[in-house]
Amino acid sequence: MTLPPGVPFPTGQFLSPNPSTTNRSHFTGFFLSFPCPENSDPQYKTQFTTHQEMIRLLIDHPAMQPNLSQTFDTPANSKNKVRVLHVGLLRTFQDLVAGVDLVNPESSAEFQTVPRRAALAKQLMLDESG
Repeated sequence: MTLPPGVPFPTGQFLSPNPSTTNRSHFTGFFLSFPCPENSDPQYKTQFTTHQEMIRLLIDHPAMQPNLSQTFDTPANSKNKVRVLHVGLLRTFQDLVAGVDLVNPESSAEFQTVPRRAALAKQLMLDESG
């Protein structure tokens, strides 16, 4: 994946492109390019890879198309369930990478919120009420 100029290469630390100047596609690509650390705990690896895959599926979903060229901070052209899920899972992934001990995730308070947020995302995905 080629990142736009000015977007730092991911190092595994909490880094983020500028959400005011980086479009949603590149902003998301930045986090999708993080490799899962080889020495991470199996629970951490599962959450890491599952979140990246879900984020990838959501950014590629046709409902996100109207929003891709906008900066991440710009109110979305199309406010829909896919966009809400994308933002929520992306923020959860950011918290996972930035605040969870990858060798001993259970020791991190942030890790306890990851499964809860994932469960909420699942509920939203399965909700057919609109």
